[in-house]
Amino acid sequence: MKKFSIFHMGKNDVRELRKHMQIVFQDPYSSLDPRYLIKDIIAEPLRSFGWESKEAYRRAEELLKEVGLGPEFMNKFPHELSGGQRQRVAIARALALKPEFVVLDEPTSALDVSVQAQVLNLLEDLRKEFNLTMPFISHHILVVRHIADRIMVMYLGKIVEIAETREIFRNPLHPYTQALLSAVPVPDPKTKRMRIHLEGEVPSPVNPPKGCSFHTRCKFAFEKCGWTSDELVEYLRLVMDPTRNEELRGNVLSEIQIISDTEILMKFSELKNPGSIKGVIEKEKINNNIRAFYGIESFEFSGEGVRIRLYEPKKPELKDVGNGHMVACFLH
Repeated sequence: MKKFSIFHMGKNDVRELRKHMQIVFQDPYSSLDPRYLIKDIIAEPLRSFGWESKEAYRRAEELLKEVGLGPEFMNKFPHELSGGQRQRVAIARALALKPEFVVLDEPTSALDVSVQAQVLNLLEDLRKEFNLTMPFISHHILVVRHIADRIMVMYLGKIVEIAETREIFRNPLHPYTQALLSAVPVPDPKTKRMRIHLEGEVPSPVNPPKGCSFHTRCKFAFEKCGWTSDELVEYLRLVMDPTRNEELRGNVLSEIQIISDTEILMKFSELKNPGSIKGVIEKEKINNNIRAFYGIESFEFSGEGVRIRLYEPKKPELKDVGNGHMVACFLH
């Protein structure tokens, strides 16, 4: 296996490396230059690396045959081709320089289902013929199952699980992977499957949650998973209402201050029964499954009010749990 770090390479070295790394984009309607003939689209990377036009066109014709298109396509423009044909041209262009590594960025998502199958089978044949490494990016789980040897599951841009394809489908370990697989439709209407519904909104990838980025939507989240003060505040306002929990009568909440990511101060204009506060939070945590309360490490009662401290958020590391099956989750 060859390893490169493009961050420590010079401009000329990166250019040379590009011959070995290519990409097929998601949308075949926007990834091909509409002003170029098909032969020029495929020949362009070859000419960029010093090929004569005659040789580049000959290579382009060979590549068209490899992807199932005849020489009559050489002098056509992209608008004269169907979506599946355009994507075949994009694949031919990616193969022009005989790369070792081809990134497939959702190459079938913009195509009709019947055409998807043709392109997937073509990619599989080309992978075997040219001995290619092909990272296949997709939201379509069954397509991934059809084409991939190993699967890497990502959430908010971070890897949460890696395993052989058969192992992922047989024994998914991360709660997010389990939820994804539960959403795969089953063609047999008599087959029952327990669907896992994820609650809440998808957080921003720009500002992901602390700790495990999936903990805000995970039904198994517990104290280690990385709860922060801002995630608890709304729940505290909700449960500290005496009309919801009668045992809080005599305690009048006036303000909740976020001191830090792991510290909250609840101020009361009246605090006649401080002991009830911890009891109510424990009750709500269990009875109403408010998992954010699992992040509370301690309570401290003082003249200011009630100070709540949370466990320090930690990111789960991706670790091997056996047979190359890797997962980033505190449950494993």
